[in-house]
Amino acid sequence: MRNADFKFILVFRRRDGAAMDAEDKSVINANTPPDANRRRLSDDEKAVIIGSNFPFLPGSIDNLTSRFVMEDHSRSDAGPLEVDRTANANAAANTTATPTSAK
Repeated sequence: MRNADFKFILVFRRRDGAAMDAEDKSVINANTPPDANRRRLSDDEKAVIIGSNFPFLPGSIDNLTSRFVMEDHSRSDAGPLEVDRTANANAAANTTATPTSAK
């Protein structure tokens, strides 16, 4: 993951140290940005490593850390781990250009 130069590198493990099951993977997928670049099972399926250049949506990290232990190996210049990208998209969608009148 580091060789791929991802901004965000997060490792999630079950609190009991067991291998990830289907429900665990489902929770991780539901709380990972759809544009995350890479997800990998590692350590005999006991860890999920996520590499991304995109931040998580607000609340996602809380949802994940309520169930899993998280290790953050993100770059120091990565910026905030969570960003409300919908607010920026909505603001841009609500901006209208004023048409110029023909002379």
